[in-house]
Order: sequence, then structure tokens, then C-alpha cells
Amino acid sequence: AVVVGAGSADDPAGQEGLAHLVEHLAYRAVGDRLKRAGASFNATTEPDRTTYFELAHRDRLEELMAIEGARLAAPLAEVTPELFDVERDVVRNEQREREHDPRIMSHLFQRAFPNGHALARSLAPGPPLGQTSLGSATAFVGRHYRPDNITIVVAGDVQPEAVLRLVETWSAALIDAPTQGPPPRPLPTPQAQAPKAVAPTPPPPPTDTTMARLKMPVPDRSILVAWPAPADARAGDPFLLVSQSALTIQLGVQSWTRSVRPILISSKHGSLFFVEIPLDDDDEPEKVREDVLDSVVHARGSSVAREYTNVLTGFAATSLMRGSSNLLSTALSVSKYLAATGQASYYRDTLSQLGSVDAIEVSRFVYATVNRERAVTLLVEPETPGGDPTDAAGPVKHELAGADATSLVGMGRDEILQMVRGPRLGTLPRFRLDNGLETVLVPLAKDTAVAAVAIQLPLGNVHIAPYGAASFAFNYSRTDCEYEDGLRDVGGRVMIEVSDLAPRIAVQVFSGNVANALAAANNRVRCRRLRWDAVERLRHESDAAIKAREKNAKKPAVIARAEFWAHLYPDRAFGPSDRDRAALRALNEEEFERVLSAQFQPDKTLAVVATDLPPADARQLVAAHLGLWREPPAAASGLVTVAAPSQPGRRITVVQAERPQQASVRIACRLRPVTEASLPAHEVLESIVEREANQVRASWGATYGFHVNMMYSPRGIAHLEVAGALDPKRAADAVARVFKFFAQLASAGPDIRSFMLKRWDLGRAFNLRFAAPESAADALLDAHAQGFTPAVWDEYPTRLADLSRTAIRELLEPCAGRESVVVIGDKPTLERDLRGLGILQ
Repeated sequence: AVVVGAGSADDPAGQEGLAHLVEHLAYRAVGDRLKRAGASFNATTEPDRTTYFELAHRDRLEELMAIEGARLAAPLAEVTPELFDVERDVVRNEQREREHDPRIMSHLFQRAFPNGHALARSLAPGPPLGQTSLGSATAFVGRHYRPDNITIVVAGDVQPEAVLRLVETWSAALIDAPTQGPPPRPLPTPQAQAPKAVAPTPPPPPTDTTMARLKMPVPDRSILVAWPAPADARAGDPFLLVSQSALTIQLGVQSWTRSVRPILISSKHGSLFFVEIPLDDDDEPEKVREDVLDSVVHARGSSVAREYTNVLTGFAATSLMRGSSNLLSTALSVSKYLAATGQASYYRDTLSQLGSVDAIEVSRFVYATVNRERAVTLLVEPETPGGDPTDAAGPVKHELAGADATSLVGMGRDEILQMVRGPRLGTLPRFRLDNGLETVLVPLAKDTAVAAVAIQLPLGNVHIAPYGAASFAFNYSRTDCEYEDGLRDVGGRVMIEVSDLAPRIAVQVFSGNVANALAAANNRVRCRRLRWDAVERLRHESDAAIKAREKNAKKPAVIARAEFWAHLYPDRAFGPSDRDRAALRALNEEEFERVLSAQFQPDKTLAVVATDLPPADARQLVAAHLGLWREPPAAASGLVTVAAPSQPGRRITVVQAERPQQASVRIACRLRPVTEASLPAHEVLESIVEREANQVRASWGATYGFHVNMMYSPRGIAHLEVAGALDPKRAADAVARVFKFFAQLASAGPDIRSFMLKRWDLGRAFNLRFAAPESAADALLDAHAQGFTPAVWDEYPTRLADLSRTAIRELLEPCAGRESVVVIGDKPTLERDLRGLGILQ
């Protein structure tokens, strides 16, 4: 991880976006080398810093260090004026793809902080970036990309001496470069003890708290309410983090019907708490704003912060320790802290400061910072298509170190097998208890901070009709067993995930407390019974859902959603759960008990235990706890197993929009089922289609970007979806273009360049998939949910290397000509355009 101590707040006046542009340009010279090393890499530009990271196998350390040394010595090497112009347009356009558009955040900062403040200016790329040149970027690099302004952290199973030897091979121009700024500051002596966490002083209130309106390239309206907060000089101030959590809980206990979760954006210049509320078509912005502020006022007056601060600090501390087992998270956290403070003791210092956070101070701080008088509000509305002057043609979902110039030489089968490493999950210790529970042990390195137990049940919504019965039975059941696992006392936590495929119960603890984790897991699977009021709650919720559906039945988005899923899966085997609400409501308690009994069968369940204990000791503990789980066999009668869905033909539905100046397109088609052998082909296909879909955005500057998603389940269900919002004038062309591309793939397969580049990139992503300790457990559970063996991951590299374009073509054969399409916009105009292209009868 590399931190450069300059960010968007350091952009020269009139050249806003330059720091972010330099971030992109810095990959131009080394991106291809990083890809060929099998590395995953990315970067972020924040107000006060730019952070780069690369992650690859440890035997690539020498290569990674050589690449990083070359980049730091000459960040803009090989950047020509022509490349500069291309990347400049990319940076100006890519903000549309971000969860929080930098231009929106920039407007909030400008309203929240007074004139002259480092954040009270545009921090987002925009029209001024068009005035920059390669000379501007070179000058920026000269000012900020200096050795004394750069912090590097190397994390992993490497020796410090080896890293230092590699640093010594870097160019003298980098190591001995004279500074162009103040003399280098000496590294401080490590502190014996971190300073006590104290409540920072809130900045002055904003001068203008009226609601501002902003037209942006967004598909829907939303309101953002923000409060200026103190600076974060140490890159992760514990007091600010605990205050954010306290505010989250306080807002959560209010009776307001909308869910609002405060977000914290922090920098050394200043910070911002904010909430974002999507608006329905009939919402009045001023009324929603008042509801938010009223909720905040009630929250401030409550005693939740005082009551829960100890819980919050404890949770933050244990979360911090759990995060320390993730290599990338550790590298990024330590590098930012080291850059900000000169100290490498991020974890020790943060834990110490969390322990000194005072509940009364948190309550007072939140009261003084987050209030009606200090709130700034921004109403974000969709712009008129083509109204964004920054929207020049260019790729949106940009790939750092663009692939167009990448040579295909050295990306063949043998190179893939050298680059992609199988995780060897099939060799892990595996055993079956007397109750039939299959268990896999994932050995962790000695003294790893955390251990985990995960249990995956056999049945989800896609297995049982009506749709939603499995989730409801799980969510509205409880255990009659004793709850004496001591989990909270040892810093543990339980996470429940209910998906269409299979429910999961996961428990995390610190190493040494595996017995507590197993006891907690055992308590949550044994003696499972429906709650006494489960059916009554179901009927109450169903009645409310049916009533809400009837109320919203005429809304374009609701109509489009129903049409889309009804055509793609006409037998209701997949998709939104509200389609089967009436059938679900009709189930009685006995039927739900059968569903519940079928879910909680140990002989059909997989348990994964990640621990540093010797296998024999771990097996003994597993048997002592989970061996107690003995459920009677499920009654098969009365359970309706969902059959494989039928295959639809093509259908295009056009829905009249309430705002006809916008259009959205959703296209999906069914694919051949996913098998262990075809899994790499399905994933390469998704990546290829995503690349093509974004060419639509590259060609038509008025779109908001396309999103590609593939979904599949073990019952022969698989579909590929392309969706996006765009200029209505281009909507019919977009549909025709996707149809044409699907037809080309189904008849001839992908072009050789797209295929080889995306196959290589998938290999790099596969390596990253197994970079964290919990990755092996997740992969085992994912395979089990799909009905795959653990060997699916071990054999993945070979199957990827052997993959052919013919295999991609065969996946699309059931797709072309059978697409499910829904378009929302001005119906008469869209239907006319679609007929004109010959794709609507």
C-alpha cells in the first residue's frame, strides 16, 4: 500500500480533479506489468491523500517492488499528450458510476464549510479539468510525489530484510532525491502509550441551511442532509467512529418509517456526517427533510448514546481485531495511520483510544454536532438528458491501465496456469459426525487473531414453494435450547444470512474461544421451533405487503418489475418474493413446521470451522458441541419442491414513465445451467458482456452507465441481465445493440481479444478471491449451496486455462431471440423507435 500525502484538496485552483487524474495516469506505465504479475490493484483519491495498492502472491514480491520503484521514480512515464487527453475524459466521466457522485459530495462540502476552508471548493472533476495539460500533471507530481511525502507498507508473509534489500535496488533518483518542499520530518519515537481519546470541537455552523437543488445525471430523486464535523488528523479517529455508531443506533430506535444510516467522510481538513434518503414520486422534499431533522432532534434527546457507548466501543474494538486478519485491510489501515502520525502502531493505538472513549462525551458531542441548526440539505434531481457539460464521450467503468493497449502475448494456457493458484480446498480435513453433519476444517496460521464457525442449511427459497416460505420459516423461528455460550463476553458475534439458496449462521470469535463459537452455533441450530406468533405475523405482514402492492400497482417501476420477472420466470421459480404473497399467506402453522424441519437437518448441512487448533483438537470440540444437534427426519409429505422453470421466448414491454425525459432499459435472458465445469465460462461471459455494455456508455455520453449481473442456482436456473438508465433517444438503439451482441456471441462466440483479456483478468480476480482467511470458508459454503464439490475451486485454474470461445458461445445459445425486455420511458415514442428498428411488432 502506497500513500501519497496529497489529494483533491490540493488541486490547483481551476484544475479541480487533477489529483484524481494523476492517480489514473500513474498506472499507465506499470498497469500491464502488474496484470501480468497476476496482481489485483486499485487506487482512491480522497481530499487529503491518494492511496494505491497492489496484491499478489508472495513469490511475486520482487516483481511488485520493482514495479513500485519504477512507478514512484517516474509516475508519468510513458504518458504522452494523447494518452493524457484520453485519461482526462475518463476521469471526467467515471464519476457517474460511483455510489456517491463526487460532484454531489463536493456541493455538500461547499455548503457545510465556510469560504476559504480547504473543503469549501469544488473537489470533483468537471469542466476546469478540460483546461489541464500534461505539463499541469507533471508540475503536480513534482510538488507532491516526493519521497518525503510518500508512505509505503508491505504486508504479508515476507521478511523485512528482504523488503529492505529490494528497496535498495531502487533508483538513486528516488532514494536520494532532493526534496522540493520543507525538509523531511524525522520519524517520531514510538509512543509508550497512545493519547486519550477526547471529544473534538465541532467546526462553526454553516451560514446557509436552506435546501439547495442540484440537477445531476441520476435516475431518481434523493435528499442528502449533512453536518460538518471535526477533522480527522489520525486517519480513523476512534471518537468520530464511535459517534457515528451512536448516531446510527439513535436514529434506528426512532419511530420514523424510513431507514437512515449516517455515513462519515473524514479527512485531515474536516469531516462530514450525512444521510441520504431516496424519494418516491409522491414525496414532498421539504416534508421529508423536516422528518429527518425531527428524527435527529428526538435522537439527540435520547439516552441511547450513553447507554450503548460501552457496547459500541467494545464492538468497534472486536471488529478492529477481526479486520486485522485481512491482509489488504491491514496494509491500508496501517499505511494511512503511518502517513498521518508517523506511527506504525495503528492497532495498538486505536484499541487503547477506543478504551478511553467516554460515554458522556460521546452524547454531548453528538448533541452539539448533529442538530437542526447545523444541517445542510441538498435535493438531487435527474437532469434533462444531455444537460451535463462534463459528459464527454469516453469509457465510464474504466479499467486502470486500459486494456486496449495490452499485448496478448504471454496470456495463453501455460501462463494462466503459472499465474492462477488453486486454493487446495479439496485437501482440507473433512469428517462426518454421528448425526450426519459434514464438517470441514480450515487451518489458520498459528496465533491468527480470529477463528470462525459457519453453518449452511440445505434449503432456501429456490427449493420450496411458495417462494419465500423457507426465508419466513427461518426468520420467524427460535431455539428452545439454553443460551449459555458466553459469546459477548469473549468479543464474539453472530451473523445471519438468509438468501434464496441457503440460510447461513456464522460465528466469529478471537482465537482461543472456538469452543464458545461452536456452543453459539449449536444453540442456534438445535431445538428450532416456530415462534408462537409466527403465522399471525406472516398474515399481518402479507396483508400490509399486498395492500402496498395494490397502492403502488400503477407505478411504472412496479409494473416494469412485475412484467420483467413474470416473463423471465413465468412459473414463479425465481425473482421477487411478493409475487407469491397470497400463497405464502395461506400456509398454516403445520406447513411451516414442515418447512422448518426440512431446513434444520444435520445430515444435509455443512459446517466449516476456521481455527489454528490442531485438527484432532478441533474435531473433538466440534463433536462435543455440534454433535448434540439431533433432529428427527423431516416429513417429506406436504413440501412442494419447485421444478426447473420453463424457457420463455422474446418479449418487449414498454411502460410509460412519470418523467418521460428519462428512460431505463432492463434486458435479461436465460443461459445454460451452471455446472462445475462451466463455472469459469459463465464468469468470463459476464465480464465480456459487461465490457460490451459499457461501450454503449462510451459511445453515448448521455447514459448513466450499464450494469451487468449474472444469477444462477443449482436447479438449472441461470440468467444474464443488462440494465441501465439512458437518454430516451438512445433507448431503442441500446436494446437493438444488446440483441445484436447476444446474437453474435451465440453464433460465433466472443472476439479473441475480449476473450483473452477477460480470461486473464478473471484469473487475477480468482487469486484475490482467496486472499483473506475467511475466503476459503466462503468458497466451501458457496460450492455446497450450488451442489458443487470443494474440488470446483481447485480445478478452476485448469478449467479457466482450457476454456475456449466455443464454450462461451454455447452458453448463449438459449439466450439469443428469447430475451425478456422492459423499457420505461415515453411509451409512444419508444414503441415508435423500437418498431422502426424492426424489433417490436
